[in-house]
Parts: sequence; C-alpha cells; structure tokens
Amino acid sequence: MIFKNIYKESSSNKNVMLKRGQVTIFVILGLVIIIIIAIAIFGRNLLVKEDKGDEGNIEKVLQVQMSEIEKRINKCVDEKVGEKINILGEQGGYFDPVDYLYYYGDKITFLCKKIDPDENCVNSLLIKEDLSLRLEQTLGDSISRCLDFTDLMNNDDFTFYFGDMLVSTRINYDNILVTVDYPISLTQKNVKVEKNLFVKEVKVPLGDMINVANDILSSEAVAGDFETLGYTLLHSSRYNIEKRNPYPDRVYIIRVLNNPYIFQFAIQGGSNG
Repeated sequence: MIFKNIYKESSSNKNVMLKRGQVTIFVILGLVIIIIIAIAIFGRNLLVKEDKGDEGNIEKVLQVQMSEIEKRINKCVDEKVGEKINILGEQGGYFDPVDYLYYYGDKITFLCKKIDPDENCVNSLLIKEDLSLRLEQTLGDSISRCLDFTDLMNNDDFTFYFGDMLVSTRINYDNILVTVDYPISLTQKNVKVEKNLFVKEVKVPLGDMINVANDILSSEAVAGDFETLGYTLLHSSRYNIEKRNPYPDRVYIIRVLNNPYIFQFAIQGGSNG
C-alpha cells in the first residue's frame, strides 16, 4: 500500500510538472508572437513615414519645377502681348485694317470716314470688348508658338502633361489683364502637382487711351475738329495728343504721361473739315 501511494504521488507530481511546462511554452510562444507583431507594426509605420517623407520631397521638387514653367509662360505672355498691343496701337485698334491711311510705314485705320464730302466724318467709336476679342484671337497661337516644353517632355524623372490653351484678356483703365487657361501637370510616383490658370498684368493704359480716342472721334464727327490744347489742360496734362495733317486726311497720336505706349488713328478728309 505504501509503494502504491508513493507511485500515485510521483505520477501526480509529473502531471503537474508537465502542465507547468506546457503553460510556460505557451507563454513564451505568446510573447514571441507579440514581439513579432510589434516589430511588424513598427516596421510598417517606419516605411509609411519614409514614404510620406519621400512624397513631401518629391512634391517640393515638382512645385519648384512648376514655378519655372510659370516663369516661362509669363515671359511669353509679356513678349507676345507687348508685340500685339503695339500693333493694335499703331494701327488704330485693328490687326488687319481694311480702310486705312498708309503713313510712315504704318497702316493707320480710319476711325472717322467721309460719307458726304460736304459733311463731317462719321465715326466708328472704339469698344474695349471688341479690342479684347481681337487681342485674344491672335494671342493664343502666338503664346503657344513661343513656349517650348521639349526638355520637360523628354525628362524621365517625371511625367509632363499639358492640355489645350485658352487665352482671355480684359482691357482696364491702366492695364491689360491676361488670363491663360492652360492645364499643366507634373507627376512622379504617386505625387501630382498641377496648375491651369496663369494670370499676368500688363501695365499699358489702353483703356484710358480708348476713352481719349472716343472723345476725339466724337468731336470730329460733331464739330469737324478737336482742340488738343484745351483737352490736355482740362486733364492736367496727363495726355500728350499730337495732331498731324497729311493732306487730305488727319492723324491723331495719343500718349499718356510716363508711358511709352502710343495709340494712333486716322480721320478721313480731316484736313478739309
């Protein structure tokens, strides 16, 4: 009986030890699994942070490149708007005048024409919206031809895209506002930088000059002449208005104080008026 009891106690102790060993193994396995999961989460967060850091750096680089593109567009707008508005001013508000006086190499549009030799001329007042439309129609192609994006299209660091260009202009009193609607995007990896509106202000007082030209045209149509000195004094010498008489017509050349831009137009038969 004594040996039997000792055997039972020994077996019982072995079972307890076995169970404790099994529990210990499970605890260790559990800790290992937790550690593996923690490492995986930490590694993933580290990779995400690195990716976000890379994306931030890529975006900065693309933004700098987009700024350079904007400088190119502004340069072309300045150049082409300057060319076109000079022609518009030299030719009396038209790019392709039909009725004009050829004077010192310029085709100067007749904005007041003789219908009856014994009557004053009939004027064609200038409308800012019409001049804006003429400017828009010629600017789009000119700016497109001025821009060269070959280097960007051949750059393997990013994908360069540009869409169709639409140019709109607004002639104000002392400036011309040019808006270029031109969708452009730069893409690298998952980062995309895009811009589609480029706005440029050109400091030319074309709207002011149109108002002066219309005052002259109204006076020519009603009185058959225009008093330049009185008008200049009335406006505190802001304008320099030159009146020339290439027989049998008349030419007015308008300048605004401290601005080199000129606007000129012709009066048909003005020298007889």
